[in-house]
Amino acid sequence: MNLPTVIFRANQDLMVNPKDTDLPFENANQPKTFWSTDSGHNIYKEKKLEFEERVLGFLNGLYSPDL
Repeated sequence: MNLPTVIFRANQDLMVNPKDTDLPFENANQPKTFWSTDSGHNIYKEKKLEFEERVLGFLNGLYSPDL
């Protein structure tokens, strides 16, 4: 199955090892995007504006008005 994929890495995460994002990203098909940030487990809470900008930017890049 080919689906758009967004993977976030929280480098200060105490619940999930940040390196656990490497393999899923490498194996994901395009379109995909990766964001590594210096935050804890809840990236959205800590970096809400940048999180929203990155997700919406990625999704907007998938949109084609010709479809």
